[in-house]
Amino acid sequence: MTNPSRSWLWQTPSNGLVHKQGSWYACADRTLGDAWGLLAPLQRDGEGAWQVAGGDDAEFTLHRVTVDHLRELPMPAQSEAERLVCLLRYDHPDERPGSFASAFAPARAAAQRKGAHKAAADDKVAGADLDAALQELRRQLGDDLERQFLSPPAPRPQAQAAASRAVLPAGQGEVFTFAFASCQYPSGMLDRLPALRSFEAIARRFPGGTGLPTRLLLLGDQVYTDATYGLLDPARLDDRYRLPYEQLTCCDGPWACVPQDLKRVTCMTLDDHEIADDWEPWFPGATGEQYKRGLAAYWRYQRGEETPPDHLWTTQPEPWEPQEGWRLFMADTRTAREYRSEETLAEATILGRKQTESLEAWLAEAPPQDLKIVSSAAMLLPRTRIFQDTPLRLDNWQGYPASFQRLLAFICDHGLRNLVFLSGDLHLGCSARIRVRNRASGQEAEFQSHHAPALYAPYPFANETRWNLLLEDGFSFTREAGGQASTYDVSVSGHTLGEGVHGCGILQARRNGAGWKIEADFLRA
Repeated sequence: MTNPSRSWLWQTPSNGLVHKQGSWYACADRTLGDAWGLLAPLQRDGEGAWQVAGGDDAEFTLHRVTVDHLRELPMPAQSEAERLVCLLRYDHPDERPGSFASAFAPARAAAQRKGAHKAAADDKVAGADLDAALQELRRQLGDDLERQFLSPPAPRPQAQAAASRAVLPAGQGEVFTFAFASCQYPSGMLDRLPALRSFEAIARRFPGGTGLPTRLLLLGDQVYTDATYGLLDPARLDDRYRLPYEQLTCCDGPWACVPQDLKRVTCMTLDDHEIADDWEPWFPGATGEQYKRGLAAYWRYQRGEETPPDHLWTTQPEPWEPQEGWRLFMADTRTAREYRSEETLAEATILGRKQTESLEAWLAEAPPQDLKIVSSAAMLLPRTRIFQDTPLRLDNWQGYPASFQRLLAFICDHGLRNLVFLSGDLHLGCSARIRVRNRASGQEAEFQSHHAPALYAPYPFANETRWNLLLEDGFSFTREAGGQASTYDVSVSGHTLGEGVHGCGILQARRNGAGWKIEADFLRA
């Protein structure tokens, strides 16, 4: 039983809140130890202020939440909940007075004034106590507390449809919004505020609740495990692959700037800096300790999985969303890439054999009228000017001619429509329209390619420049398939956002008869 005079500290998760497969998972702050947690149901009172749903006499079940291990928190039973908030209760040792007692004292006093506080089991909390804790957090955090609020689940598929699209004025149809971003370089002692501005801009554009994009796509380099490019990086691998994620999600980190609700629609993949700069196999089948640690940390901190699955690529929407008319394939252009050398360059693939076949099958099976979005960390087009003739020096699709040409030929020969590629990595916003034509058959296809600016990339030497991109480009290649060679002509027309601009990409797609009107813009930090 709990002593009624015992001191507790209630907090929202400083890090470790993960959304996956429709559920929320939390872990305790390692600096505070294990905790008890729950998803508290919230509703507005008559004056519009948030309070715990269920009343002072309600009793809520707490669940043990430990350090470094994600625990699923069940959804509350209160049907009147308008929002949810994850609350963690840390028990303060009776023999050690200090900040814990002072932080919770006003809330405890408020509960006692209501006369509702009573001794309860460790895994229970009274509604009055929980409401008092919520009000104390409101006093401490102000309006920032609402960034921690989460949307309760709703019946499928109507819930996803309502959250994932905005209704435009009559006659204009519905628009689906996909935000895509990459490359959040960590801040130092002097640039903490500039490092947060892209996420602050995202928070203003997508405030949570019904104001969410269809998807937020994070396309790699969410952290930099080699932030000083090897000069001052942690020598201990467990620090190297843990500390960057804690800095990303801590109370004054980038993720603290955005509503936690945004995680409901966030999909992500990794790129090189989650492992090591420009990582690729150095001989066939090679990985290495950095690869293993980086991959495990990515799955643990970004995807909430203790054990990495067989592959990284994912497809969206889920099976219960086909009527939405859009599809997403998040390609992994980092971990599946094959070893390259002068001898293997003509056959090496950037996606690996299995993923290449999966992507082609996904594209071929999609209804022609569906919007098809393919994301990859590496940019497909435009091409880069430097190292055109030495692809072994290139880290993008262009550096893997077999994959590059095979994909363009496949798009053309299948006459794919309503197709968009989204990418990150180069720290330069860019948009391009591409046409591919098979000379022999006359078959052709058009699609778009959009590249996100960096969320934060303070070092110019690491950024791509518009002078290196072939924004008005035409080239041809010949590919042999089934014993027959075909020549393809490719034309590219594009423009850049501008060098040194931080932010993210915004893709908006609106139904237009049997097709889609697709527009891309950039959200500047």
